[in-house]
Amino acid sequence: MRDLLRNRAFVQLCAACFAYFAGMGLGIPVLPAFILGPAGGTTLQVGAAVAIFSVSSLVLRPLVVPVARRIPPSRLMAAGALLVGAADAALILDPAPNAIVAVRAVGGAGEALFFVLASSAVYDLVPSGRQGAAMSYFSAFLSAGLLGSPVLGELVRVHAGYDAVWTIGFGLCALAALLSVSLRLPRLAAAPGGRGRLLHPAALGPGFLLAVNTWGGAAFGTFTALHLAHLGLGGAAPEFAVFAVVMLGVRLVGAGLLDRLDPRATAGVALALEAAGLTTIALAHARPLLLAASALLAVGSAFAYPALMSLAVRSAPPQERTEVLATATACFDAGFALATLALAAALRLSGYPAVYLLAAAVTVGGAFALALRRAPAAR
Repeated sequence: MRDLLRNRAFVQLCAACFAYFAGMGLGIPVLPAFILGPAGGTTLQVGAAVAIFSVSSLVLRPLVVPVARRIPPSRLMAAGALLVGAADAALILDPAPNAIVAVRAVGGAGEALFFVLASSAVYDLVPSGRQGAAMSYFSAFLSAGLLGSPVLGELVRVHAGYDAVWTIGFGLCALAALLSVSLRLPRLAAAPGGRGRLLHPAALGPGFLLAVNTWGGAAFGTFTALHLAHLGLGGAAPEFAVFAVVMLGVRLVGAGLLDRLDPRATAGVALALEAAGLTTIALAHARPLLLAASALLAVGSAFAYPALMSLAVRSAPPQERTEVLATATACFDAGFALATLALAAALRLSGYPAVYLLAAAVTVGGAFALALRRAPAAR
């Protein structure tokens, strides 16, 4: 680990990633309450506002690679972070629900730019023999920013109001832009044969499973604060805190374990753990059980994402890595968008337990899909 910490460019990239995901995650539990409260929206508009971020990113993500072959990746990363921050800052104007959806679409464009190029930059900034460990620590910084910030967002909302949340979110994204723009990253190599692909076929299988894996995160991140308020338990800061601490701890401690285990088997077990945690949240009414379920969901999530990303990266040659990552993360966005819309509809039709049971059912389906794909090879 010491050699990676001495790599100033890699540390700067991790810091930029932490600031970006902290700024983006700050509003995860706050946005639904803002739409239903001050903005006067509905639960379906909550789903639309959350989903459009991923839809916009999904549509634009395959275009990131061709653009990055002409414009330095560091500049595009900075531009992406600023777009996400501007989407937060615009909420200070108290827009109507439909305007919030439009603003979130702009933020999704920024997400497409930042995340694909930041993930690819890990492989450009460290030696080939250390890329696995580097990706593990990079994802730990990502997790720390994305999972710790909802706790801060809930606390800031309660004690300082919505405008303070949006202001801090913009500041963190601006910091990420400053850290990104000074990185010295190589231009992306020309497309093989002179022709680029908007979707890399080798990444579609792992990408489908990444899409499935988003359902648990969509249910937990979007609806848990509302669910606990409905149960009369107050805010969801304790659940978000447990989820963040457990996931970060598992991601750091288990980094070496992920390199030794079969990623397909690891992902299957992780999806099963996520489904168990979601089912418990659906059925529990006491805070101790909800905290335990949050921890169980965090353990599964900590292993599932890096294992599935490992499957994606191994699916093509190194020179096509950025295209693979763009396709896999586009599938991730598609899954999250579909999940938020479907879960919002489930909430409207059947209540909060249906949200978590539906997410659990989809996640179990992903685990079975992995098992079925493995079975012919085993025979």
